[in-house]
Amino acid sequence: MRVSVRVTMASDDTLQQRLDAYVAGECSSRALTEELLAHCAAVPRASWEALALLDQYQRRGKLPRDLQRTISQSIERRALGVSGSEPTSVAGHVGLVQLEAANQASIHDGAPRQPAWRWPARSVQLMSVVVFMLAVGASQGLDEHENPAPLRMAQPQRIAVPGRLTLAADSFIVQAGGRSAAISVARLDGSDGAVSFRWWTQPAGAKAGADYRGHAARRVSMPPGSNAVQLTVPILANPARRHTELFYVAIGDPEGGAQLGDTQRAAVFLLPR
Repeated sequence: MRVSVRVTMASDDTLQQRLDAYVAGECSSRALTEELLAHCAAVPRASWEALALLDQYQRRGKLPRDLQRTISQSIERRALGVSGSEPTSVAGHVGLVQLEAANQASIHDGAPRQPAWRWPARSVQLMSVVVFMLAVGASQGLDEHENPAPLRMAQPQRIAVPGRLTLAADSFIVQAGGRSAAISVARLDGSDGAVSFRWWTQPAGAKAGADYRGHAARRVSMPPGSNAVQLTVPILANPARRHTELFYVAIGDPEGGAQLGDTQRAAVFLLPR
């Protein structure tokens, strides 16, 4: 007899823990469905990891196909806003992931989109103040002198803006047979001065040394004016890989005045042959 157990999910790791709990008979299919939907609704970026894990468990015979399809369709409708009644699999959503990644300046095709440079808001405000003060001074000068001296416009001092560093997308896909994963880091809202950051890999279903070449944190520099840099993770041929697997790439520890943007970790999906 299965007992319904509700546990609040705190991280992506609990997705696999909840599935393992169902396989071990520690929770019901209803409790599993509610927990996965609640987590994906609260953390939309976890939806793709949930779909990949559901696909893996069903292919390995650990999860009934009807249950896998029901939960996947619910995640699509409630968390991702995707309509349709076909069974869900990561490979079937490649186009959706690539479209989402392209809208966020992804580099699936190896050519990162360059975000447009915008004049910093603080510099615009400073210029407005300077122009107003000069106009007031000119008005007073005309009242005091019949022939005032020509007014010279002062040049506002530009404030350096190093920008924000963010991964171009929160998920990337490596097609079957691919030899490397190309990950783009974008520099938004400014590119003044040299900046740097650290990046590293994190294992999940895909394991370092078996599916990809992992490494600890290493620092990457970006020169002044640069607004994008590409990271490369070598992918290893693994004949034992029969299902979609994933690992993570993360960034942090910025220097040079830059800040971190919204996306600091991305999932890399490895599609099977």
